[in-house]
Amino acid sequence: MTDKKARILIVDDEEVNIQVMEAALSHAYDIDTACCGFEAIRKAKECLPDLILLDVAMSDIDGFEVCKTLKADETLTHIPIIFLTAMDSVECETKGLEAGGIDYLTKPLNIDLVRLRVKNHLKANRQFSAKRHNRSHNERSSWRFIETASKLFTPNGVAVTLTMSESIFLHLLITTQGKNVTYQEIFDVLGQENDIYARARLGVLISRLRAKVQNADPNSMIPIKARRNIGYIFLVELPSSV
Repeated sequence: MTDKKARILIVDDEEVNIQVMEAALSHAYDIDTACCGFEAIRKAKECLPDLILLDVAMSDIDGFEVCKTLKADETLTHIPIIFLTAMDSVECETKGLEAGGIDYLTKPLNIDLVRLRVKNHLKANRQFSAKRHNRSHNERSSWRFIETASKLFTPNGVAVTLTMSESIFLHLLITTQGKNVTYQEIFDVLGQENDIYARARLGVLISRLRAKVQNADPNSMIPIKARRNIGYIFLVELPSSV
């Protein structure tokens, strides 16, 4: 019996771009497509894809707003979103990651690279889900994940909604609490290359995570500490996610 194929939703308002991506991926994955932002949101709710390839510049609403809408829905927030766009500025990439995207690739696309990123992110997402469901909940700890790990509760009981990449990163630190986690280990679970660009994106992710916690609960500070030239460490005991 063969494993069920992962389902990918391709979103682009240019039909030729959809055709290129569909041809590149349909041999390995089940494909759904959408040609605008509103259709992407509807299709995501209907087919519950395992991963979304999302254009930014579209005729109705842009990909950043689509991503924010999907990440605000608790039934969809776990789905990894990779932006595929001609918008190659650092500001746009930062905006995409802040919206909740897990990766950002610029056009013209290297198809082999797209295939590899898709494969890596699907693998990382499966591993994250498996670890999440195999871990028991520790009621004695002050910080905790619940359900899909899309929410973190502070010691004061305040809920903080996380993006998928934030959840994967935080889950890794929690399950290795008190130990240094190397950059390579972090990027392995995030499905990214360990280079200066990825480290810069990770810095943005951590800053965003700190700000989320601080804005939600000013009396709580998430204790992530950088280890220079090594990676990061969680300094307090946290529970495993469930």
